[in-house]
Amino acid sequence: MINLCEIKYSNKPIGTQVIPQDEKKLKMLCIPRGFSVEKVLISLYGPDDSLKATEYFHQYITLDKLL
Repeated sequence: MINLCEIKYSNKPIGTQVIPQDEKKLKMLCIPRGFSVEKVLISLYGPDDSLKATEYFHQYITLDKLL
């Protein structure tokens, strides 16, 4: 399992605009055979409802969970 962490700083929840950025970075990786990727978003306030609805990220980590 490879955890691909996308870390964003914003004063509001993160929206779907992060998906194309993340996909571009994912395409640059050479993922070894037998590995799967779990996408994680780390941000101050987490995702907005539109991003949650896409189910693109497997996990959301907010600042309160880190501290």
